[in-house]
Amino acid sequence: ALAHGASGNWAGALFPRLSASNLRIQAFYLEALAHTTRWLEALQAESPELLWRPCGLSLYAKNGQQQEKLEQWLKADVYQQVLHPVQAASGERGVFVAASGWVRPGEICRVLATHPRIRVLAGRNVEAMTPGETLWHVHCTGQAPRLYSRVLIAASWLSARLTPLLQNRLRPVRGQIERISSAYARAPLASILCKEGYVLPEIQGYHVFGASYERGQDVPQVTQAAVEGNLQRLRATAGNFLVTPDQAAASLVESRAAIRAETQDHFPIYGQLAPGLLASVGHGSRGLLTAPYVAHLLAMMDPA
Repeated sequence: ALAHGASGNWAGALFPRLSASNLRIQAFYLEALAHTTRWLEALQAESPELLWRPCGLSLYAKNGQQQEKLEQWLKADVYQQVLHPVQAASGERGVFVAASGWVRPGEICRVLATHPRIRVLAGRNVEAMTPGETLWHVHCTGQAPRLYSRVLIAASWLSARLTPLLQNRLRPVRGQIERISSAYARAPLASILCKEGYVLPEIQGYHVFGASYERGQDVPQVTQAAVEGNLQRLRATAGNFLVTPDQAAASLVESRAAIRAETQDHFPIYGQLAPGLLASVGHGSRGLLTAPYVAHLLAMMDPA
């Protein structure tokens, strides 16, 4: 089904990876942030659906070591137009990413699927892909192979099952998020809050928060342990700004788990794996930001 995995999450944050010294991280994620926010603005302008909100993101340190990193990021010349100092009511110092915001990936997938050049073929289980002389043979369960001149693999952690070129390069990570009613909120949230976890501003009567990050887990099953962990993250991130601990548990509406794919260096794998075979995988927990940018790069590489 469309947006059945992590792309079907109710909402998520655009959160760039930051570094005070790594030029590769700086260049890739700043370009991704600039491109994806422009793309979302254009998409939102054409759609009656609520797809995204550029509310900004406030990041506070989990510990003293991360506080030092935050201070370094604020001093880095490359981030002068992107990061701004912010101070919580408690006096805690953090950084504010003004260009960030929350998105509704499931709705975005459904809007994109209405494009006249996109055809969704549901209910087909792709088992393998093999190269021919000029075409790729896509083998689906119970069907004759389909032949394509170009194939793009974007199946998250399952991508490694489709080609040996991705084997041992992707690791599954289970992530669980929660949704609570905003009726118990003690005050509105103006921006995304990040610390131990994250919590999003109110979206159609709910707050979304999380998320667990369970490496090596490949079953998208909701667990009570993850619920409790996310409630702890909510308390550590938002304190009593949103709800009291008892209210947070009482106002919990729904949980959702999905599997993400991460790579060894936490950079996505994209580009041409073999003639006619492209990939966009391994986006980890930042795919809402990086996947649209990588799609743009792939389209420039192979405009057909």
